[in-house]
Amino acid sequence: MSPKKFTLLDKKHVESAQSGKDDKHILSLRKNARVLQAKNNELAKQLWDVEFKLIKQDIGPEQLTQLTQLKETITQKLIEENYVDKINRLLEVIQTLEISLYGHSDVNGNSPYTL
Repeated sequence: MSPKKFTLLDKKHVESAQSGKDDKHILSLRKNARVLQAKNNELAKQLWDVEFKLIKQDIGPEQLTQLTQLKETITQKLIEENYVDKINRLLEVIQTLEISLYGHSDVNGNSPYTL
């Protein structure tokens, strides 16, 4: 084999190794986005459950104050954690990486299964 073939093989080997690192990084970012999304969804579910209980007509004044305080606590936690902004920033990074590596990205598509 000529030295040129060895050089070509070395370049491809380095490119594939770098691509593997990039793929792992993208997968890690997607996993982080899914975790944040699950946390946000859990808080939203808790908030909806509390609001549903507040709508009921047959709750006492003590339970009403407890539920109102719980609603305020959950709402404050949603504001403090700011999961939506964190998720959107992660999705932007993932999309930018995928477009630079592969030429396209399915992030921010209409499918709920993109992460």
